[in-house]
Amino acid sequence: MKLDKFTVGKRYGKALFELAMEEQRLTEVYQELMTLRQIYQEIPTFGQIVTD
Repeated sequence: MKLDKFTVGKRYGKALFELAMEEQRLTEVYQELMTLRQIYQEIPTFGQIVTD
């Protein structure tokens, strides 16, 4: 069974959120995700590098 990117992303996001809640690290995880978002915006090819 092949999953599309949306399904995989949704599952990963939910698992990451649940773990961050469990470990009481929501703020830290949020900040790291915002840093990653900034990298994606500044380096358009970053997404291709990560998925290859």
